[in-house]
Amino acid sequence: MSRFILAILVVFISEVNLKAQTEEKQKQASLTVKIEGNISSTGKLQLELYNSESQWLEKEVKTLHIDLATDNNRTFVIEDLPAGTYAIAVIHDKNNNGELDMGMMGPTEKYGFSNNAKNMFGPASYSDASFQVADDTVINIKL
Repeated sequence: MSRFILAILVVFISEVNLKAQTEEKQKQASLTVKIEGNISSTGKLQLELYNSESQWLEKEVKTLHIDLATDNNRTFVIEDLPAGTYAIAVIHDKNNNGELDMGMMGPTEKYGFSNNAKNMFGPASYSDASFQVADDTVINIKL
């Protein structure tokens, strides 16, 4: 009888432990991204969220927009984001064409990356722009 009770106790403890591990793996948080800088009310802000270096600036996980003509809050909120490593690229898309416009001397629209990562020529690297989301997180990006 005591072996039976012990076996049930072991199974119960194992189930509780497995459930706790599963909940930790599936933990979700909100990510708030505040955009700073001198930004006109023309066009929109476009945020692209990435979760992989191999897909950085190629295939975003999520794209969000703020219409600057109607919303001057300049804050993005992403709810129910799984815990993990992410990087963000933001552009001030003045002409609403969905891409960063380039001129002979480089970009003609403002842009920025998470961690305010910079690169002398070209975009910031994923490793410089990446950050961890484990709990609710707030970051600032300067354009």
